[in-house]
Amino acid sequence: MGAADADTSSLGPGGKGDQESAAPDAVEAADSLGEWLRPDRRVITLWRLQWVILLGVLAAAAVVGGHLLITRSDFPELLVRLGFPLILLLLSAAAAWLPSRQWAAWKLYFDGRVVEIRSGLLTRVSVLIPVSRLQHVDLTQGVLDRWLGLASLIVHTAATRHPSHRFPGLPVGAAQELRDRLVSAAHLDAAAKPGGSSDEDASAPQ
Repeated sequence: MGAADADTSSLGPGGKGDQESAAPDAVEAADSLGEWLRPDRRVITLWRLQWVILLGVLAAAAVVGGHLLITRSDFPELLVRLGFPLILLLLSAAAAWLPSRQWAAWKLYFDGRVVEIRSGLLTRVSVLIPVSRLQHVDLTQGVLDRWLGLASLIVHTAATRHPSHRFPGLPVGAAQELRDRLVSAAHLDAAAKPGGSSDEDASAPQ
């Protein structure tokens, strides 16, 4: 909810490739290699604050719009007085319920070769990104992120479709550490392949 600051780590000439693997259901065997990383629970507060700001704007618009409908049109006053509060009530319920469900849907796994990011409420999506595809990694913080001590990790790849992937709600220190691990892994991968190219396909951790 505000201007975002970016902290960018360039990887230089990393591996080349046009796409990452993406599928609604990822390989569950990845769980056995280590811990999945979830967003910090403070991100739930962040998302609820964003909802509060949105609801405040909508409530102000509803008051002005309702007054205009009642005073300057033949629109039934009862519908205005009941309809707008009902809509705001439903949105408030969504603001209370959705952030915790969003938090549960996000998780990230990195085994040194492949980054896997999972997300989605109704449609579950898993994106697999080989380190050979990484171009650079950003950390971004909006105003509310800075207040809560959080940052979002943005992974940029060599893909022509969906070239960047975001993972929200990390503590700043953890986000910086993960960024450094990704950059280091990409440099090692590039150094191991003369010319910085890679013919390996994206694959899930086994």
